[in-house]
Amino acid sequence: MRSVRRQPPQHQPRPAAADPQLPIPLDDGSVRLAMIQALIPLGLQAVEEALQAEVTALAGRRYAHQDGRTGVVRWGTQAGSIYLADQKLGLAVPRVRDRR
Repeated sequence: MRSVRRQPPQHQPRPAAADPQLPIPLDDGSVRLAMIQALIPLGLQAVEEALQAEVTALAGRRYAHQDGRTGVVRWGTQAGSIYLADQKLGLAVPRVRDRR
């Protein structure tokens, strides 16, 4: 009995790929929406940094022992929200407590 020979696959040349950069129409709101969605994380980061700076000003550096204790300590976080570009976004708001 004769064995069957396998023929190697014949590679077809691939057609040239289409232009990977598709034009974005500027007349609809998609560009504005894309820009807003790209900037929302930066806005959230700025708000969180401002909140942390305020807590540090009130309670001092985190895990640092202070000789002249002020009585203000960190006291966890609380769920909060802010509005950015007509979207309500969740945010963890740090809490401080005055022990005096």
